[in-house]
Amino acid sequence: MPTVEVFALGTIEYYPVKVFDTFENLTTLDGTGLTFDVFHDDEAETAVFTNRAATNEGLVALPLIDTVADCDEEGPYLMWIKFNALPEVPKLGPFRFRVDD
Repeated sequence: MPTVEVFALGTIEYYPVKVFDTFENLTTLDGTGLTFDVFHDDEAETAVFTNRAATNEGLVALPLIDTVADCDEEGPYLMWIKFNALPEVPKLGPFRFRVDD
């Protein structure tokens, strides 16, 4: 079972995600139109927000998780990473995280 990242309620932190390119075409995520979506991990999968820009360092995506304004309720969440400027617009995830007090 994959580990679940835990963020403390009231913090703003990066959730680093290493991206692997099996064809070895990419050496950086610069110029890929990197964005991310966050949903509540419940039956309805209610969107918290979508298409928020993320930064990166090389092939590491750095979405910023804000548990002050956005993910401000305790509980499980799902995050998806997207590359809007690539021809196929791939979507990676879900990456699970939890907000706890």
